[in-house]
Amino acid sequence: MSIGKTLLVIEDDADNREAVARILRDAGHEVLSAATGRDGLKILHGGARPDLILLDFWLPDMTGHAFLE
Repeated sequence: MSIGKTLLVIEDDADNREAVARILRDAGHEVLSAATGRDGLKILHGGARPDLILLDFWLPDMTGHAFLE
């Protein structure tokens, strides 16, 4: 029985995004990742239903507040 969850990491810094994703995968979670807010929204609009979204609030294309709206 798997306890892993599906997590979406939205972070524009590639090194940070990959480090967080690696830690979460090593902990047994499925990780979806996006480099921009728009890419994160595309993932969600494509049908993904993550259990948790880790969101950088200072993205190059939109703020975290704009993403949440």
